[in-house]
Amino acid sequence: ILYGAAKYEDSIKAANEIFIEARAIYQIVYGYAANLGSYTPDQNASPFESEIGKARLCSFVWNVAGPALCDFFARIQNKQPLLCLSSVLHDMLIGTA
Repeated sequence: ILYGAAKYEDSIKAANEIFIEARAIYQIVYGYAANLGSYTPDQNASPFESEIGKARLCSFVWNVAGPALCDFFARIQNKQPLLCLSSVLHDMLIGTA
């Protein structure tokens, strides 16, 4: 729905339209996650359960709108996004064992 295609790269929608929608999804979900406070669904639940719930919500945003948000961030800095595997980035930053 966001891209009008299966992937961001295949979208025929205008980039600015996608950016507006992706930022709206980001702001709504992160705002909701920030307002979860210390909510735990069960008295016996771990005190970290609400933090895990927040992380899951935020993960949702990046799974749904991540490519558009990364592209948007790169464009506002007049840069080109670079696709990189996390394992390659890890090796570059940490080094291989």
